[in-house]
Amino acid sequence: RTVDALSVIGKPAVSALAEALKNEDVYARLSAALALGLIGEPSAPIVGELAALLKDPHPLVRDEAASALGFIGPAAHKAVPALNEALKDENEDVRSAAADALKKIGKPKAKKVEGKSS
Repeated sequence: RTVDALSVIGKPAVSALAEALKNEDVYARLSAALALGLIGEPSAPIVGELAALLKDPHPLVRDEAASALGFIGPAAHKAVPALNEALKDENEDVRSAAADALKKIGKPKAKKVEGKSS
């Protein structure tokens, strides 16, 4: 299957999958989100596009987008506001996937400031 092949290819497939997220076909968007989740952290550059899918009209796409963001992990921290909104989704599966994703992303770590001592 194409999704399996793209997920094995990894990072080079991310830009092609980003385009598929915009496809009119619900199954194309669903498959692209699934593959991006399988790729994981290398999908981080398109977290914004995945987060936008949390407002897709189809609950399966919203669910898979939330799951993919969780598989990207802490690198998907920019999607936290969108995932928090997804916790209010009308669909229970989407809410559950958003909650799981937020757990996997975790809280951002504080950065050390150069030249400052405590």
